[in-house]
Amino acid sequence: MTLKRANELLPWLTAIRRDFHEHPELSTQEFRTMDRICHYLDELSIPYEKGIFNTGVVATIQGAKEHPVVALRADMDALPIHEQNDVPYRSKNDGVMHACGHDAHMTVQLGAAKLLQDERNHLNGTIKLLFQPAEETVGGALPMIKEGALENVEGIFGLHVAPEIPVGNVGVRYGQMNAASDAFYITIHGNSSHAAYPSSSVDAIVIASYVITALQTIVSRNVDARDSAVLSFGMIQGGNARNVIADSVTFEGTLRTLLPETRDYVVSRIKETVEHVAKGFGASATINHEPVIVRLLTMTR
Repeated sequence: MTLKRANELLPWLTAIRRDFHEHPELSTQEFRTMDRICHYLDELSIPYEKGIFNTGVVATIQGAKEHPVVALRADMDALPIHEQNDVPYRSKNDGVMHACGHDAHMTVQLGAAKLLQDERNHLNGTIKLLFQPAEETVGGALPMIKEGALENVEGIFGLHVAPEIPVGNVGVRYGQMNAASDAFYITIHGNSSHAAYPSSSVDAIVIASYVITALQTIVSRNVDARDSAVLSFGMIQGGNARNVIADSVTFEGTLRTLLPETRDYVVSRIKETVEHVAKGFGASATINHEPVIVRLLTMTR
């Protein structure tokens, strides 16, 4: 019966997803997205609080009993990518695209909200609907938690689209599902000079290139071949003019690992490598590390 009712929502949900897809917004800028979510929640007569960490939304479906309190979570932000798909609902925001499926995540959560709201008198507990901004960048989860989004919540569930799984199927398993993801923000601090006098400088660009090269040897030379780790850097910024040696370079990347002990080891090697290579060239380094969120997995049973 629930599946039949879910299928009946398909036209409504398709329109919602395409609207989200047409109007993607970057992290911390999801104001229209927030307003549209609130519009749909109003249609469903579901009470909510908006503006959590500026653009987040927390809605509540009260069942026949107050407890347990279970949360469903969907992310809201898009990515700084130019959409090349030739579809009627392609992004209208040049250079911004829902390329990670967050438009689908929000739509799925609204569909679940509709079904749960209709059955609220039969629910033995309370459902919180969390719409989280800034998943792709600054990490909107922690600020929302600090503002009380998880108050009284005893369990939380989320999902992620996976194109490799056939339509109509859901992938669930007990234990490890995906790799842990750590974020790194690294800055090399040198000294600037005119490009004609490099001996008067500590060239942050050259040093950063050595640091990045050295970091790539951690996986190939320090991680057991029977284990797995992926270290990638997707952004590097430094310098303001072609004839001035940069005094600082910032680069950002991610580490993905499957085992906690491998993660801990690689994180320590990253910090050691950055600091020692930079020092060897007469520079210093600042490392900001956003650790992985450890998830409780028992509820997948």
